Amino acid sequence: MINEDLAKEVISKGVHVTERGVTFAIQMAQMPSRRSMMQGMASARNRVNDIHGEMTVKQILQKDQGVQKIDIDKAGLRDFRKIARRYGVDFAIVKSTNLDPPVYTCFFKGRDQDAIDNILRDYGAKTLDMEKKPSVVKKLHDLVKEVAKRPRKVKERYKENVR
Repeated sequence: MINEDLAKEVISKGVHVTERGVTFAIQMAQMPSRRSMMQGMASARNRVNDIHGEMTVKQILQKDQGVQKIDIDKAGLRDFRKIARRYGVDFAIVKSTNLDPPVYTCFFKGRDQDAIDNILRDYGAKTLDMEKKPSVVKKLHDLVKEVAKRPRKVKERYKENVR
């Protein structure tokens, strides 16, 4: 559309330009100026600081505060995400695949040291709570074993011969 309009304008003025010349002129007109490129780069840096919550490790390292880390197993991963969102802390989760039961490493940052302390305290309490509570599935297996140990009542059936 733009090419056609530009070509008509050039032809109407009597200037003979090849198609390459027209496409080159269009490309040069569409190229951003140096100033707009610098503004775009500055806004990209600011966008990293605007992201909150879960993010990549690269993004969290670009932020200005120090990073702390904690190792978590898969069962506690959901609880950690929930607690970190509650306190508004930025975090990134990385899976260590070289270990047999995979371990997840959580990198996190917060403006307040109190928020980070609260996360660690709440997560620790939650994991201790999980260890204290027996699993429902484990209870069910134990009950199945107990029922299997009990002797079953044998039903006797008699058939009477009637003539």
